[in-house]
Amino acid sequence: MKVPNVQEPLIDEALVRRLQQAHAEYIEQGYATEEPVAGRAVITLGTARAFVSDEENYHNRIVLTGSESDDVLDALIARYARRKVSCYVEVNPANFYRDPPSMNRRLLSDALIGRGFTPVFFRSVWMAPVQEAAPEIPPGVTIRHFGPDDLDAYAEALRIVLEKPDAEAGAYTRAMSRRLKREEGGGAWQHFVASWQGTPRAAASLFIAGGFGYLVWGFTTPEARGRGLHRCLIRARINAAARAQCTLAFAHTGFGTPGARNFQRLGFRLAYNFMTFVRAY
Repeated sequence: MKVPNVQEPLIDEALVRRLQQAHAEYIEQGYATEEPVAGRAVITLGTARAFVSDEENYHNRIVLTGSESDDVLDALIARYARRKVSCYVEVNPANFYRDPPSMNRRLLSDALIGRGFTPVFFRSVWMAPVQEAAPEIPPGVTIRHFGPDDLDAYAEALRIVLEKPDAEAGAYTRAMSRRLKREEGGGAWQHFVASWQGTPRAAASLFIAGGFGYLVWGFTTPEARGRGLHRCLIRARINAAARAQCTLAFAHTGFGTPGARNFQRLGFRLAYNFMTFVRAY
């Protein structure tokens, strides 16, 4: 039997809530920007936070601790109904039971289903203590880091990774650069690109929130998969999180995906699973 590393935090409701709130900080970056985006708002009501926009967006969600009353839940849901946009809610081990530790424990999932929500996504959250280590970079692979002052160059590298046509290069890169500077240009963000034989083939981002490093996303072009680019980008982001004085790194994946396997190979363990419910319009 594997003995747990005593330096790793215990997985309990408090840790799940901290990870959920760190992820909410990431979402809030796109809703509470210095250059406001029309129709986007951040709403705080008691212990709940809600992110609302006038457009369909997976980040249109209510972040719940599980202690919210029916009145609070209904008031927040009404914000989305008035705008006629879908509303997403994460149900996790820390908010699954409402008003614990009462004897008659009500379920958040029941409250959502009774209000017209349906389950749509099952996701896993992986975590690992942050420790800087020399990356093992395969031959032919190079890693480039992009900070807040390098977003024009990152936007162009991202265009290549996402295989946008050269004919769209100028317009796409300018539009992407503007969005990045508005929503991901602060000091909390760092971006990385992995090149294979000199051509950008994979990209990933890191968001720093409350001492946690959130490995936001990663994408590798199909023809470059299986060459270790994603693992290199995971390691690069862990090292960047260490330099930013983070204590824990975490990431969201689908269950059993190649990305989930890569995180496990690099020492991440399962923090928790969650189900996302949506009330669609």
